[in-house]
Amino acid sequence: MNKSLILLSTAVLTLATAHAQTAMMMHGRPLHSLGAPTTGQVSAEEKAGQVVVTLTDLKTEPGPDLQVWLYTKQAPAKGATDAAIVAVRHVKVGALKTFNGTFTFKAPAGTKLADYRSVVLYCAAAKTAFAAGDLK
Repeated sequence: MNKSLILLSTAVLTLATAHAQTAMMMHGRPLHSLGAPTTGQVSAEEKAGQVVVTLTDLKTEPGPDLQVWLYTKQAPAKGATDAAIVAVRHVKVGALKTFNGTFTFKAPAGTKLADYRSVVLYCAAAKTAFAAGDLK
C-alpha cells in the first residue's frame, strides 16, 4: 500500500470518528409559565451517550417535589390540563430544591435526546405543571 493511500485512509477514519463523537445539542427557548410564574431558559445536549439538561437563570415559585422532566411532545401551552400533561411520555431527570439559579441534570442512562422535544417543570405534590419550554 502506498504512503498517500495510508494517509488518506487515516484522515477518513479520523473524520468518521470525530463525527460519531459529536455532541447533539438542542438549544432551548425560554420557559413559559403554566401553573406558577416562571422565567428562564432550557437547553439539552447529548454527548458520549449522556443527556444533560440545563436550566439557566431559572426563577420560579417554591414547590415541594418540583421535578424536571424531558417531555416527548412540544411544551404544553397555558391552559393545558395537568392530567393531559402527565399522560404524555416523559422521563424525570431531576428535582429542584432551590428555585432561582442555573441547574444541570443528567438524564437516566439510556435516554436518547432525539426522543424528546421539550422540558416540563412539574410539582408532584401539588399535581400541577409549573412551566415548560421547547428544545426544538
